[in-house]
Amino acid sequence: MLHTLKTSWLYLVVAFLFYVAPGLVIWADPTAIGLAFPALLFLNPAMAIVVSVPYAYRHGFRPLFALLVGAVFMPAAYLAYHDALPLPYPPAYAGFSLIGLAVGWGVYRIAKRVGG
Repeated sequence: MLHTLKTSWLYLVVAFLFYVAPGLVIWADPTAIGLAFPALLFLNPAMAIVVSVPYAYRHGFRPLFALLVGAVFMPAAYLAYHDALPLPYPPAYAGFSLIGLAVGWGVYRIAKRVGG
C-alpha cells in the first residue's frame, strides 16, 4: 500500500488541482467565477510542468502522459466552470506537460551522464 501511495502522488496532485481547487473557489463564492480563471491561466500550466518533470525523470519521455494531463481537464471544464469556454485549454496544458517531460528527461540524461 505504501509503495502505491509513493508512486501515485503525482496523480493525486493532478486530480486535486484540476478538480478540487477551482471547485473550492466557486463553492466559496458562486458569483466569483472570475477568481477561478487565474487557475486556468497560471496554476494549471505550472502544475502541468511541475508534475511532468518528476514523471519524466522516473519514467522517461512519454508523450502519452502529456495527453493524459490535457484530457483530464475536459470533465473539470464542465464540473467546475460550467461552460465550454475552457475547452481550448487542454491542448495547451498538454503542451506545457510536454515541456515538463522534456525538462525531466533532460535532467535525467544529464544526471546519468555525470553520475556515470
